[in-house]
Amino acid sequence: MKVFKAILFCLLGMVLLMFAILTPAYLRSMDVGVLRAAGGEPALVSEGFSLLSLEKSGPADLLYQSAKLESLQGADALGEALRLYQGKDPQGFQQGDSNAYIAQLLQTHKPDADFVLAWMVSSEIRQSVLNYLEKSNRPGVRELLRNLSLQSLALFYPVSSAGGQPFDSALLLVALLYQEDHLSSEFRREVETLASEANRGLDPRNLEALCLDVLSLSKRMNWGQLTAFMRHIESASGLRTLTHHATRSDDMLSIVFAAAWFSESGDVLADYLRRFPETGPTDVQRGIGNGQEALRHLLKQQVPVFVSPTREWMRGLGVLSSPAAQLSALALRLPMIALLTKYLLYLFGSFFLFRFLYQLKPEPDVMTANMQVDGIGFL
Repeated sequence: MKVFKAILFCLLGMVLLMFAILTPAYLRSMDVGVLRAAGGEPALVSEGFSLLSLEKSGPADLLYQSAKLESLQGADALGEALRLYQGKDPQGFQQGDSNAYIAQLLQTHKPDADFVLAWMVSSEIRQSVLNYLEKSNRPGVRELLRNLSLQSLALFYPVSSAGGQPFDSALLLVALLYQEDHLSSEFRREVETLASEANRGLDPRNLEALCLDVLSLSKRMNWGQLTAFMRHIESASGLRTLTHHATRSDDMLSIVFAAAWFSESGDVLADYLRRFPETGPTDVQRGIGNGQEALRHLLKQQVPVFVSPTREWMRGLGVLSSPAAQLSALALRLPMIALLTKYLLYLFGSFFLFRFLYQLKPEPDVMTANMQVDGIGFL
């Protein structure tokens, strides 16, 4: 009887501790299994196909690059679709979308490069953009065009000087994004405020920093990619953070773009990357690899992602895959209940293991047994 009780206690303890380890609940981090449970549509590959069907090959290409990093199913099919699209419409692929004005601009001047900044190097293209913007009645565009005459600058040379081409290109790009409604309402108001302050003689460095960020992105993006990215920007500080991470490498560019595309707020994404500058990009990549809702849940919680090799191995076992999925769903829907469940499982699992060890204790002699109090062992 004693041996049977010892085995029972041991099995109960081990099972409870196993389920405690399987429960992916934490106070200050999020298990990767919870991201999988969050999932959500659209996913990277399906969203890439949707964008390509709308002739937005630029954003679709960056989503493809991000999907390829995660080795997602269907990524190769999306890449093949992009190659076929490029063969059928080289200029559309170079442009990245179907904007009529940009298509006309590229058709007229025929630049060789794919990236926006390489187009703006041409003085003919800059002059064409300036002529187009001078017809605008939007106050923000008018303020930005007045910035072309600024002389006291900290980061750029004035447009009128020999080295003024970068500031000229940046201002015209920002004004064109403003005119073509590619800026969010919040960011549009901030741009207009910064441009107006610079024209009134106030410190232009915030405006220059914004222009520098736009230049950095335009060195790596075509028109379709740049406009799609800028629509998700809500503030100059958010743009600075996202640009800092996006321009670190080609892989980071695709990750930050996909995260901005799927997130509800560019500023929330920027806050996450500021809070976790080292691990944030990798965690964001895990989020977008599991779907839109997974990323949004991660950004809402503002916690790092934790990957337990032991738990991942246990999830791979067929008999535990279903319970692991159920526990992940519980941690997603009711995180505090899941955390309480985890601690209770550890408590009772440990209790039964200690009971197992107590059963292994040798029987006391008669004198010692008479001195013991019933229940002390249980306590």
